[in-house]
Amino acid sequence: MLFRELCVENPVEFKSVMRLTPEQFEELLFMVYPIIQRSDAVVREALSARIKLEILLTYLATGTNFRILSAFFRVSKSAICGILPEVCDAIKKVLEDHMKVSSVNVLLE
Repeated sequence: MLFRELCVENPVEFKSVMRLTPEQFEELLFMVYPIIQRSDAVVREALSARIKLEILLTYLATGTNFRILSAFFRVSKSAICGILPEVCDAIKKVLEDHMKVSSVNVLLE
């Protein structure tokens, strides 16, 4: 809820927290949505792709620990442990044509 309010009421603050403009966030969400959105289960609702992306971007932008993310987003720490690599992989997949990553060979002696 907070991020949706920030997006509408204070886009500058939204960008300072998420490191993306509201438009960039929505564009990224559109690209990763098919990869990270899950169907609801019989026993519980699936986390939305929006929440997953908000959790990842908050973590990357602030370095906040899992306990605080868990309280802030009302998502278990174990779910956060699964969300972070899932969303990172999705972003890498959808943006790999737009990113240039150099490979470095490291020799251990």
